[in-house]
Amino acid sequence: MRRYRGVDRLTFSSAHLTPDANPPAGRLAALCKKFLQYEDLFEYISDPQAAVILYRELNEYDPSYELIACGVEDRLVDELQWRGENEVLGSRSDDDERARLEGLKLRLLGRPSAPRWPVLGYDVSELGHFYSPVFHEVLRGNFPEYDRYVNSAGLFSSASIATNFLARYGTYSHRELGHYYVYEVRAASAEDLLAVRST
Repeated sequence: MRRYRGVDRLTFSSAHLTPDANPPAGRLAALCKKFLQYEDLFEYISDPQAAVILYRELNEYDPSYELIACGVEDRLVDELQWRGENEVLGSRSDDDERARLEGLKLRLLGRPSAPRWPVLGYDVSELGHFYSPVFHEVLRGNFPEYDRYVNSAGLFSSASIATNFLARYGTYSHRELGHYYVYEVRAASAEDLLAVRST
């Protein structure tokens, strides 16, 4: 779950913290535990039906979040196969994290299809990190040549423009280091949310 369109790009996951950087309590803590049951290693939920059900509960707490689906470019799938575990997970990874990474690799190799939700646009981010140079750099005026390609959701209007920007960002002297990829961002409509029954 993530905030787009007119608000800061905050993500809700099992690791959610309150504004004073503390773990939540009560009903929100219980919701975080539910998220944890369905999240993968990078806090994504691969089951669209489970995501809709969790979103409905989150929406009762904070309706500013949107339920989105992210399709990733094939380059991410390919690179995950040859990047070392320590490079992806960090040097302090444990057996559980390594096993979950292998599971994620296998799932992505199957090229899972995205839900048929409306496309909001295209973002650029790292896997498992939510820093977006589109939000933090383009929307703040640091790449004025890309201003006209950003839509009302604060995303690029096409994958080719996002790919072009990603190449340009790689030469930017103030860039945040990391492995960045283009994400297709889809948002569930009201009809999509109604189509899934709660269990």
